[in-house]
Amino acid sequence: MKKILFVIPFCVLLSCEKEAKLKIPEAKTKPVVNCYLNPPDTIIKLRLTMSAPLYNSGNTSIYDPVANANVSIYSASSVKQMVYNANSNYYELKTQDFPLAAGETYKLKVTLANGYNAEASTTIPSKTVYVNSLSFNESSSPLFKINFSDDPANTNNYYVLSVSSINVPFSTDTANIFCAENSITDANSNGGTYQLELPSMLTETLYPIGYDCYLNNVSKEYFQYYSSINKSQNQNLFSEPTLVYSNVNGGLGIFASFTRSRYRKFK
Repeated sequence: MKKILFVIPFCVLLSCEKEAKLKIPEAKTKPVVNCYLNPPDTIIKLRLTMSAPLYNSGNTSIYDPVANANVSIYSASSVKQMVYNANSNYYELKTQDFPLAAGETYKLKVTLANGYNAEASTTIPSKTVYVNSLSFNESSSPLFKINFSDDPANTNNYYVLSVSSINVPFSTDTANIFCAENSITDANSNGGTYQLELPSMLTETLYPIGYDCYLNNVSKEYFQYYSSINKSQNQNLFSEPTLVYSNVNGGLGIFASFTRSRYRKFK
């Protein structure tokens, strides 16, 4: 029997390493806007910070407020400047000086000290939608059932619902305890009646005496931002990263609007 011998040069087994020097372009920081319009509110509030890109040599913190910007809000007939409040770290404007109306479009312009601009707009939904009924089952798997009728107008509506508990001792305000939340759109069932089920996240030690259900009729950009935030928070370890929606041109964040109704029910 013949034996065949393979000779592999030792040099083939050696690997070459060379340090690569890549110049990664430094990403610029951008203004991050967070502002929601709701007609019954007495004060319009806007939070302004700066983004902190991954490849950036600066010491920018996403939590540090920007206090020296020029922030203006526009309606069809007027323009007002929002003033920075150092106590709240928000830019503020009283709605008695700048009334908000359902169905109206508002524009926002932010100018930083370096002249950089960011702009956005939103149209407040034209209707406030109300809950027809709220029921709850406090079994081993607590469940809320919510019924409401969609705005029959021939437009796409977007809704965000939440349920909060009223606890002992009772006060006129809902306790700051999160129970359940959901969002839907009427794109496939305009003008219909909805029956939604929301699981409760309450613990048995809270002893609620009732519940408040909030039904928000939200603008499209509100819905898209809210949905993208939820998706990014609930994605699994192996999924692709989710980009958070923004409607701010020249920046990041959200400038959106909504109308709200509350349905209160005691046990």
